[in-house]
Amino acid sequence: MAFAITHFLVGASLLLLSAAPFVLRYDLDQTAVMWIVPIGGIWGLLPDLHNVSPVFGAELFAIHNSPWMSLFAFHYLLDTPAVRDRQNVSILLAIALFVFALSIVSLAYWIRDRQTIARMQLGKLAITGVSGAIAAGFATITLTAVVSTQWEFDTVAGLVGADRVLIGLLVVLIGGFVLGLGYLAAFVLIVPRQYQMMSRYGAGAGIGIGVVAWLSGVVVFVPLWVQWVVGGELAIPFVHWLSLGGLVLYGAVFGSLYAIVSGAFAVGSGREMDGGIVGV
Repeated sequence: MAFAITHFLVGASLLLLSAAPFVLRYDLDQTAVMWIVPIGGIWGLLPDLHNVSPVFGAELFAIHNSPWMSLFAFHYLLDTPAVRDRQNVSILLAIALFVFALSIVSLAYWIRDRQTIARMQLGKLAITGVSGAIAAGFATITLTAVVSTQWEFDTVAGLVGADRVLIGLLVVLIGGFVLGLGYLAAFVLIVPRQYQMMSRYGAGAGIGIGVVAWLSGVVVFVPLWVQWVVGGELAIPFVHWLSLGGLVLYGAVFGSLYAIVSGAFAVGSGREMDGGIVGV
């Protein structure tokens, strides 16, 4: 297994990064946000409960070895040999990720306090690009978690004619950002401007785009790609609930975060627009 500090820092970093868009848009108390660090750390460590639990040790250990534990800050992925055999490197990268997450949250507070200046300096195109990039990043993390729960990275690697887990992971990460371009274009073109900054409408639109992306991409494009470019057929088809759920979740995360971030720079953002965080 990876060192506990790696799991702790990755969990804390992911929750901190997730809080940044909300910090940017809403008046969140800075002290309360800092509590995300221990909460996220414990979240990342939960699958290791079998190490300290006085009862059900064998059962908890069996759960620990399930790919579904990737839902806890990619715990299962971090415990794979590729990471476990490079523990010093993984700790260094986890520390770097944590420092990066703290920097992003601090930057979000700095921008939030100078929101009027930010509005004046960013045009509509820049806001769209920044919001799309941030939304695509978080949506890609979500998609990676979905694939990781079934440990289908080797299957995804088949899209480029390979069968290695690392290659599959890179395909998911790169493909997630490329997919974000399509989601961004569809979102901007389809969703009326007055609804693009409301997260509930953004999530709904993203889910709809995800279904269309699954029907056109997974059902139609992927088989043609495999047959014409890669050559042959995939051993495990992508036409299943995992791929549909992954693209739908991708869309929901993308749409809601795009709305939150873009709304932070819009006139009438924050509480005036959504009626507070309850009304998003």
